[in-house]
Amino acid sequence: MNWTLDPPAPVLTVTAGQWDEGGNETPAVVSFGGKYHMFWTGYPDAWPPPPNASLHFRIGHATSTDGISWTKDASFLLGPSGVPGDFAEFIVGEPGPVVFNNTLYLYFTAVGVDAGLAASLQVVGVMTSADGLSGWTQDPAPIRRLTDFPWTQREIRSPGAFLDGTTLRLYFAGDDLVYHGRVGHRTDDLLAGAVSFAVRNLNC
Repeated sequence: MNWTLDPPAPVLTVTAGQWDEGGNETPAVVSFGGKYHMFWTGYPDAWPPPPNASLHFRIGHATSTDGISWTKDASFLLGPSGVPGDFAEFIVGEPGPVVFNNTLYLYFTAVGVDAGLAASLQVVGVMTSADGLSGWTQDPAPIRRLTDFPWTQREIRSPGAFLDGTTLRLYFAGDDLVYHGRVGHRTDDLLAGAVSFAVRNLNC
């Protein structure tokens, strides 16, 4: 109920000349391999004007031993692929990390173009690493699309995951074509290898 900033100054901020000098947001932190790992959305400009603002979004990575002093990677971890027809062609952002079975899973929002439909394709993707520092492997296909549910017809985004015993819970935001916001929930029983889906719509 009662919170105090500790330390009172930001633990991660922008620096001129870096890839995210324009701003950073949506941070998420996990503990893995004896370190804290922070992921965030960053962009090089001070919120460039539409229609190209979000095309600048990237996902950054930094590590810390105490959760206060952070060392940023020299460059961003993940950016838009720029590959025509790829689900992450234009935008990546809103990281949601979780650790399971000595692997770091990083869920994220992405936007590309469905080549067959010539339409915007907003999805949730995932990439993994065995040490959180290198060897990242991105799944070639998204795990959720905006067309998967009636209430995500306009967008699906902002994944947040946590491990609850043997169950991986993935929450994500979305809204339909009449702009009603929702929060969804998906669960995977990781140890049994079975997948179950539960969608719970909550009006924002």
